[in-house]
Amino acid sequence: MGRGDNQLTLDDDAMAADEVETRRLLARYGQPRALEPPAALAGRVINALSEPPPRPANTLRRIYGGAVLICVCAVFALGTWGMLSDSNGTAWLFTVTAKPLINLLNRAGASILVMFAAFLGGSWLWWQRLRRKAHSDELPSSADEGEEEEGTAAKEYQ
Repeated sequence: MGRGDNQLTLDDDAMAADEVETRRLLARYGQPRALEPPAALAGRVINALSEPPPRPANTLRRIYGGAVLICVCAVFALGTWGMLSDSNGTAWLFTVTAKPLINLLNRAGASILVMFAAFLGGSWLWWQRLRRKAHSDELPSSADEGEEEEGTAAKEYQ
């Protein structure tokens, strides 16, 4: 190899000699040993590949459920604080957060309601499309069909 030449070029005789030498050195240690593949390897691989991926609905349900639970617990804690101790603090907190929302609805209420309804409708349509796509990607529902497919595929690979 020359300067700037990073390609190793050997002729066929040199490569064959190197391979013979490598095999001779490995033979001293009993390598490479030919091992039988594990039993039913093809069937196990096919079964592992045919499992459907986890559905995104479960993840979203868990995230939104956790967020709703946190909000409910926060409101419950604020209400308990207002009932058991000083109610001025919770009244001030709800007033500070509610007044801007009420003013916003008074000034631009109709347009915001229309935009919110459009957003909810679009979200619902998007969700329905995701559900239809998830149902169309599912595997056959009967267990007999699935077993027949796995059996023929495993036979092909063996």
